[in-house]
Formats: sequence, structure tokens, C-alpha cells
Amino acid sequence: MRNRLRIGLVALLLVSVGFLGYSWATSDVRASESLYESAYDDGGQVVPDRPNHTAISINRRWQGTVASALLVFTPEGGVAYHNDTHYVYADVDPIPGTRSVFTISANLRAGETCQQYINRTEGRCTRNNFERMWWNNGTTETVYRESATNPGPRSSVNWHDADRLNSTHYLVADIAADRVFIVDVRTGEHTWTWDANQSYDPDSGGEYPGDWTHINDADMLHDGRVMASLRNQDSVVFIEPGEGIQENWTLGSDGDHDVMFEQHNPDYIPASRGGPAVLVADSENDRIVEYQRVDGTWEQSWVWSDPRLEWPRDADRLPNGNTLIVDSNGGRVIEVDQSGEVVWSVPISLPYDAERIGTGDESAGGHSATALNLTSRIASTDANRTTARNESVVIDEKRSFQLERIFGLVLPDEQASLLASGLQWTTPAWVLAEQIVAGFVALLTLLALVVTETVRVLRRRGVLDRVAVR
Repeated sequence: MRNRLRIGLVALLLVSVGFLGYSWATSDVRASESLYESAYDDGGQVVPDRPNHTAISINRRWQGTVASALLVFTPEGGVAYHNDTHYVYADVDPIPGTRSVFTISANLRAGETCQQYINRTEGRCTRNNFERMWWNNGTTETVYRESATNPGPRSSVNWHDADRLNSTHYLVADIAADRVFIVDVRTGEHTWTWDANQSYDPDSGGEYPGDWTHINDADMLHDGRVMASLRNQDSVVFIEPGEGIQENWTLGSDGDHDVMFEQHNPDYIPASRGGPAVLVADSENDRIVEYQRVDGTWEQSWVWSDPRLEWPRDADRLPNGNTLIVDSNGGRVIEVDQSGEVVWSVPISLPYDAERIGTGDESAGGHSATALNLTSRIASTDANRTTARNESVVIDEKRSFQLERIFGLVLPDEQASLLASGLQWTTPAWVLAEQIVAGFVALLTLLALVVTETVRVLRRRGVLDRVAVR
């Protein structure tokens, strides 16, 4: 009887672990990782061909893994460069006239100055890296490093954007300190700074302890102004150095989700290319949207989405009139032509930023939707959107609902929701409800085996008999 129990527990453990292994090995997330890693070593086409190189940053810190990377694809669809040295990768920009890119990345626990922040219950600390990478020979040069700390319990300390102004000065969107500044990388001196608290109430932006504004992008415009994206305030602001925010230029407002809802990476298109206009990834609204400046106000001039698009975080207007889109939770980077059709697609787990090398930084070579007379395209229904999502690379409502339903069988609703939310953001994207169940079964079975074997050993040695006699 005891042997049968042991055999049954071992069999159940092997089945559970085997199911988890199969889920991991066959997931699109792992398949694409393996494909691109091996392609860098072996060569060969792995994605559709497209004119010029394409650089893509992958930022998976929310997926229960640190397997972020920077990839550069060749025009023929091969992998020219692959780097997964750092904890996260965010902004990637081409350096004109070279075969190199500038990228911002981050590592946790950045030296002794961060020791007091290592305990996540007290806050977080990271070292933000500015690096130049040559995709033709794999060389990497560190340009600048600076540690950022934030004592909040849900702090954001990984800088998301830094723009190279020249060889010595960079514009930084400092997400940890809710500010924008220019740094001289030779000395580390901040030569200009704008703080969000100069213009915004600390109660604005919703419930984000330690992550008040989530400034995720800053661009230096040709006229000397700085455009910055305050995600939590649903706003894109224009800053005149020495003067502050130009209120009548602000696009969006806190809580006005019809205009934008926690946007990422806005691009400014000047009057010389059909603007003023702002092309932006309207993340929580699951769309790419463009606003045109008309008679001193902003008017929506173009919008694009399809049934799969979810939580996009970058959109660049290319010189050919197409739009390069980073569909983060849709697990892909796509190029959409002027008629709204997807003409190029690369499967990537949680991409953050993409650049088509040779077309200028972001939308620097593109024209406005108004100048191109682009026609908007909007996904038909929410039901179709959910059906079309690739669940192996998407953390979506279905996953959260599944988890809450399972834990709701044994826990009060509030506790079930809290546990589901925690697992949603701390486990890999390929882990859905069935994988969670398999994991719990494997854990409980292992504990049962340990207890069973411990009891068997103690009985064999007579320990339990002596205890019973006493």
C-alpha cells in the first residue's frame, strides 16, 4: 500500500513537472527567444525581409524573468546583433552615419550607494546605463552610468528614455525622480532640469505609490523646446527651458481617457512635414493615435488599431508613409502601410522600442497623417480583439479572471483577487491558469513525498515507536 502511494505521488509529480516543461518549451515566448539567439550564431533568415536594419529592444521585467535583450535584424531578415547582458532594455536610437545604435539599459543593485534600497519593501535602486553598440562587430561602449533610487513600495527606477543631443550631452526622462534633465556625460553634471512638481499637483496621476508621473519619454525639438510624456497624468507637455510648461500646447489631461490613457513614446512632427502633429502609442486604449495642431488646439487626425493590438508602446512614422508599431502585449513589432494593412510583422515577447535604421530617429523622416491623407482604421469589437490575442505572450483579462476564479474557490474574493494579481505580474507570460494549477499540484505532491519518505525513514529507525512509548 505504501509503495503504491509513493509510486502514485512520483507519477503525479512527473506529470505535473512534465506539463510545465512542455508549456515552457512550446510557448511562442521561448520559441522566438531560441530562434533569434540561434540565428545570431548560425545566420539565416528568421523574419521577413525589409529595407534597412531594424533595432528592437525587449523589456520583460514584468514577466517573471530577466531575459530582456536588444536585437538588430538585417534587411534580409537575419539577426545582425543580439545582446542580453542587462536586466532591462528600453530606448534604442540610431546614431546617424554609423553602423551603431545608442541604447539605455538598467541593472538592479547598482553598487554600495544602493545598499539601503535593496530591500524592495523599502524601495528599489538600479544603475542606468547609456551604451553604444556596433551591430557589425558586436562591440559595446559604455557612455555613461548613473544610479537611480526611489523609496516607494511600487517604485519605478529604470529610465525609459534618453536622447543623444551630441557626443557629450544627453536628454533624460528621469522616471525615478519625476523630472527631465540634460546631463554632460563627461562630468555627470546636470546642466538643465525640469521637475514635474513645478506644474503638477502631487495628488494627480492616480494611485501609483513611488511612481507618481512615470515620465517615460522626452524629446528635444528643433525649436529648443522639450516634449515630455507624463504617463500617469495622460498628458504630453511642451517645456520652454527657463519658462516652464506651455499650457496651451499640452496634449491630453489627467483622467481624460478619450484623448489618451497612459501613453508611451510620443513623436513630434513639425510644420515642415505636415505638422505640428504628435504621433503617440495610446497604450491603455490599445491604439496608435495622432493629433494635429489646428487653430491653437489639438484635433485627432488619425487612429489605428487591429483585433490583436494591446498595450502598444511605440510608433514611428517612416519616410515611406508607413508606421512602425511596437505592440508590447500583442507580442510583435509590425509595420503598417498607408492603407492600414500590416506589411511586416516580427513575433517578440514584450518589445519596448523599435527603430528602422536609416530613416532617422523615431519619426524624424516621416510626415503627418494629414499631409499623407491617411485613413483611420479601428478594430471592430472587443470580443474580436480578445479572440485574436496571442495568449502565450499576452497578460490579459482572461488570465486574471482564470486565476481569480481558481483562488476564489478557497479564499475570500478580495484575497483571491490580490493573489491573482500578484501571480499575473510575477510569473512568465506563458503561465496561464492551467500552468498555475500544475505548479501547485507539483508543489503539494513534492511536499507529500517529503512527508511520506520522512515518516518511512523515522519508522524504520524506530524513532516514532520511541516517541509513542514516551
